[in-house]
Amino acid sequence: MFTITKLATIWSTEIDDVSGATTGLFKVLADAGADITFALGRPQGDKPGQAILFVSPIKGKEQEAAARKADFVPRPDVVGVQVQGPNRTGGNFKLTAALAHADLSVRALITTVIGDQFTAVFALNSDADADEAIKVLHKVVNAK
Repeated sequence: MFTITKLATIWSTEIDDVSGATTGLFKVLADAGADITFALGRPQGDKPGQAILFVSPIKGKEQEAAARKADFVPRPDVVGVQVQGPNRTGGNFKLTAALAHADLSVRALITTVIGDQFTAVFALNSDADADEAIKVLHKVVNAK
C-alpha cells in the first residue's frame, strides 16, 4: 500500500559548505522540540563555498522562532510531496512520467529504498502544483 502526503512547509537557510555546518542548526531546532523528518543539504552552484539546507516540519511558535533565529525562512516556492510504499521496478519512471505528462515541473527529486520500501520526495513550485501532483501520483500508484 502506498501513502502520498504533502509535507509541512519546507524551510531553508544558506550555510557555509564546510564540515559540521548543519550540526548547530539541527541542535537549535531539536532544542525547540522540532522532529525533523525531511532534510536536504546541497551546494549552491552559483555561490562557491555556500550550501543550502532544507528542513521540514517546523511546527508552532517556539519552533518557528528557533528556526528564524537560525536564519531559516519558510519556502512557499518549494512544496514537498512524499510517496511511500513497496519498491517496484520502474517506479521512478512511472511517477516522473506521470508528472511530466501532467506538465508539472519537479524542482527536485529524492528517492531511497530501504529493504523493500520505497520513498520519494518531489519538490514542486506551489501548493496548487503539489495538490495536482498528489492527484496524478494517486492514479499511478493505484493502477494495476
